[in-house]
Amino acid sequence: MGHDVSVFTLNGGNLKTREILRGVEVHRSLIADASNVFPFFVIDDLKKWDTNIKFFNDIFMYNILSATKFINGLIKKEKYHFDVVYVHDWLSSMSGLIIKIETKIPVVFHTHSTERGRSEGQGSEVVSHFEDAMAQNSDRVITVSYAMQQDLVRHGWAPSKISTVWNGVNPERYDMAKCESKDIAATREKYGVPKDWNMLLFVGRLSWVKGARNLLLAMPAVLKEYPNTKLVILGKGDEQDIIESTDRLNIKNNVACRFDFVSDPERIMHYAASDV
Repeated sequence: MGHDVSVFTLNGGNLKTREILRGVEVHRSLIADASNVFPFFVIDDLKKWDTNIKFFNDIFMYNILSATKFINGLIKKEKYHFDVVYVHDWLSSMSGLIIKIETKIPVVFHTHSTERGRSEGQGSEVVSHFEDAMAQNSDRVITVSYAMQQDLVRHGWAPSKISTVWNGVNPERYDMAKCESKDIAATREKYGVPKDWNMLLFVGRLSWVKGARNLLLAMPAVLKEYPNTKLVILGKGDEQDIIESTDRLNIKNNVACRFDFVSDPERIMHYAASDV
């Protein structure tokens, strides 16, 4: 849209540390593993991460190195001028907080979910602290739904700061009219959905906040009114045990689960094949 965009992201070790992709400047600092150092000085909450401390290490190092490169490399050395900095969730909040202190650039905090919501209130205090600090110090908070906005306000985030912007999709790419009827039929057949049945589709991360378990519990009521219906659940996550409930609910023949991430074209085909 005529704007210059610089993106900072992770590097698995085999990617360029700086390149231009379709007009977007991408920076990926190479990180080192300091996970054996954290237990010496971090609070008890972080010690409970156990093997996941490596994940925290990668996020921590990526943030510190990105913020340093952004401030000292691009702004001070190369004289870049940025109008806004945009950080996503706690995963980029460390760099957001550093940039907010070191520069006068407005910082926008895009909140897709919170640690409270992801973990039923049992998550990491460290992550929650980062989220709350970023919310307090940012100039604007963007979130993905009105329900999420209400939840943030309920937990003390300033309502005047928060705007709801739904996640976008490319309508050209997600045009289900472009899907071939034979491919649609093959997708339905894959899950054993007869031609004259309704296919009900859930796509998403399988965690309690997404509500897949609630959908499954509602299926007996749905089947009373629409007996020729099959629910297809597509996604991965902590709640893959929901399949065990189908026996107890006596809906085993009306539910199909596929615990996978799939490509965009295949996911779009699922949308085209479903009735709801």
